[in-house]
Amino acid sequence: MSGQLKTFLDHLAYRWMAHRPYPKIFNKVGLVVSTAAGAGTKKVTKSLSDNLFYWGVPKIYCYGKSVAASSWETVKPEKKLKIEQEVKKISSQIVKQVGKVKLVLKPK
Repeated sequence: MSGQLKTFLDHLAYRWMAHRPYPKIFNKVGLVVSTAAGAGTKKVTKSLSDNLFYWGVPKIYCYGKSVAASSWETVKPEKKLKIEQEVKKISSQIVKQVGKVKLVLKPK
């Protein structure tokens, strides 16, 4: 995780449910996206997902992908196609959840 992202999350820690819950977030859908040239996406995705959980987001989707490239232009076409298919699948799941997310036990 980058230093800037860690600082951002630390700044928002006051929104954790244990400190100062924010009721408007209890019916939101969360999406965590993480990419890297190599390893590290799983750990960052988990950390971001945990933060959304502690803020009270009831439904969280995660997508992490190692692309083995330093820019989108250098990603292999087969990998781009697979990423596109996976992102379409997740986005269709999210669209179905928007406006239908119910308050779950954890924020209660």
